[in-house]
This record gives sequence, structure tokens and C-alpha cells, in this order.
Amino acid sequence: MFDMTPTAVRLIDRYDDGEDILSFTFEPCETGGRLPTVADPIQVSPGQFFMLSVPGKGEAAFTYAAVPNQQGQFCALIRQVGKLTDKLFECKPGDILGARGPFGKGWPELGNSRVLVIAGGCGLAPVAAEIDALITNNTPPVVYFSARSEAMLVMKHQRERWRETTTLYEAVDNQEGASRTYLQGRELMTNLDTIIAEHGPFDDVICCGPEGMMEAVCHYLTARKFPAKHIWLSLERRMHCGVGLCGHCYVADDLVCVDGPTYRWDQLGELVVKEKFVQPPRELASMGHADLATENVPGECGSSNCGCGV
Repeated sequence: MFDMTPTAVRLIDRYDDGEDILSFTFEPCETGGRLPTVADPIQVSPGQFFMLSVPGKGEAAFTYAAVPNQQGQFCALIRQVGKLTDKLFECKPGDILGARGPFGKGWPELGNSRVLVIAGGCGLAPVAAEIDALITNNTPPVVYFSARSEAMLVMKHQRERWRETTTLYEAVDNQEGASRTYLQGRELMTNLDTIIAEHGPFDDVICCGPEGMMEAVCHYLTARKFPAKHIWLSLERRMHCGVGLCGHCYVADDLVCVDGPTYRWDQLGELVVKEKFVQPPRELASMGHADLATENVPGECGSSNCGCGV
């Protein structure tokens, strides 16, 4: 039997972190004794997710933008896109919510690998804790992060901290009114050519963002003989239970909440062919992360893998 009862957590901090986006920090209400699993740093791995509930309103899946610390405090990046997130945006520090988890499979143990992290939009949240883990392991990755505009470059505080120990490339599609010059986001493949020429070769690539962007990245890498089994993706979908009971997150014969949300490209590619779940890129050579229409993708809010709960 699954215990679907949420653990009471307290909202202890929230701040603006992008256009219609807030960063939330939670902690267990009961801090004495053993930490609940959803807030236990031993139980939670980067890349996993949890279910967050607003009493009387419902619950949704969100990725751990930061895994729990020794006090059980953990973070989520939340975009305001619907009724549940509207209620979350009304919450203030001190309010009590519910959380259960962790769920799914996190990012793999990459050891001393040279890692390239590629993220688009709110897709930075599922890779953020892995970036921190790699830095802690003294194997800082090279990070490429792109968004539609400067206002959508989320996780400002984390990026400022990462710049001290990592090489961070930032790109935007629309540079109008930007405070500085960024790489051109719609020149994804050209940007990757530059990064690999300057910092490659890489042993592993982890990627999270709109699904069209992720597939384009995979085709780009495999066309250059990069092994598919060393490309890792996060495919978070509309998850209602988190434990494989409701079936809302099926991709072919996989349950993303249990078998994912992280996949190797060779594994996910087989599912994509079987399900035709991810639409193929129209023009691989010029494709940016915002180029692929997403209206036909179930549960898509326009920024895949953000954990926004739509």
C-alpha cells in the first residue's frame, strides 16, 4: 500500500525569480527527531520530484530545485500558470502546505566525468541540484542556459553563485531591452559548436527544457558521434499521483513518474519512436528552444519540465 498522506511543510521564504515565477523554500513543520522522507537529504537525489499540495485546492508535481539540507529545507521554482499555482502565489511565509515524495529516478552518478549541462527556460530547475552536486564533488560542469528573454533567465541567485566555480554561457532569443549582451538563443547549434570547441570533449551531457529543444540537442550530439547512452534528459509530465497508479504520465509503456523523469536518450528515443510523443524538429540546424510549437503536447505549458503543475 502507498501512503499518499502529505507531510505538513511550512513555507519559509519566497521571492521573484523571473517573469511570473517565484522561488519557494519549505521546511518540515516538525523539526525534532527524524526528518520526513520528502525533506530528508539522504532520501532525495537531484532530478527527483515531489508532490506539493494546497489544502482544499489540490496538488501538483514540482522538481527539487535544491535538494534538502541537513535541516530539511528544500526549494522549488514555480511558474504561475493555473488555478493551483495561483493559490501558491497567494501563500506567504509561515503558511502550511503539504508535500510527499521523493518520486522518480534522479540524475545518474557521473563520478569524475566532464559534464555539459544544457537547459532552456524553467528547465534549469531540474538540473540545478545536479549542478550543485557536481560542484560539491569538485567536478564543476560547463553550463549552457537559454531563455526567451532576459526576464525569463530564472534562478539568478544560483547562477551568480555558479559563476564562481563553473563556466556559464547564457543566451536569450529576444535581446531587446536586455541589460547586457547575451548569446543568441536561436543559434543553439552554433553556440554548442563554440562551447564544445572551447571546452570539449565531454563525457556526459544532461539536458532539460522544451522537448523540441531536447530532441534537437540529441540529434546534434549523436550526429557528431556522441554516444546516446551518455545523453541524459528530464521528461516531467502531468503527474497526478507520483507512484504509477493514475496513468496520466504514460509515454508508450513507461510511467514517467516511476521510470523517469530522467532518461538516457537511447532509452527515451525508443519510447519516442513508439509513442511519437515528441514532434521531430522542423529544421535541426537552426532550431532554438522556442521554435517548436507545443500546443499538441499533452500537459505542455510552453516550457517543458518546469514542474509548474499544468
